This record gives sequence, C-alpha cells and structure tokens, in this order.
Amino acid sequence: MVAHNFGAAYLGLGEHRRAAEWYRTAAELSAEIGDAAPRAEALNRLADVYDADGRLTEAADACERALAIYDELGHPDAAKARTKLAGLRRETAHREP
Repeated sequence: MVAHNFGAAYLGLGEHRRAAEWYRTAAELSAEIGDAAPRAEALNRLADVYDADGRLTEAADACERALAIYDELGHPDAAKARTKLAGLRRETAHREP
C-alpha cells in the first residue's frame, strides 16, 4: 500500500510526525477495505514511530491493537508484536514515578 511506503520513507528520513500520519492513514485505509494484515503492520510500524519519539503509552497502544489483529489472524508476526509490547510496557513502567 502506498501510504505504508510513505510512512516507511518518512520514518527513514527521521520525520516522525509525517511517518505517523502516513501509517495512521495506511491503518485506516486497510480497515476500510477489510484488509487486516496490512492494518496490523501499519499499526505495528506506528508503534515504532511513537517509540522513537519517546511516546511510549501511544506506542504500546498501537502495538496492542496490532497484536490483537495478528492474534485474530493467527499471523506469525504476533510473537514479535508480543515481545515488542512487553518491552514497551517494561520501559513505560521504568519511566513512571
């Protein structure tokens, strides 16, 4: 999907705000057409953008949404998303007072 590619390009350029916009668009478009796996991938990458920005709560939320889709599909990327989510939760717990 083109929106996903734009997200990847902007993430590679370090333009996190624009990358997040494109990944959100990719997730929304995938949802509209009922294409679950690309939606999960866009949410998973959105989690990466938020994590890179230090927005850990938002990163965990996006990752959790991706994981739910992966689990529903029985997708092999569920394991990686589960590991990522656990790491985000640990990091969030360390930052909380």
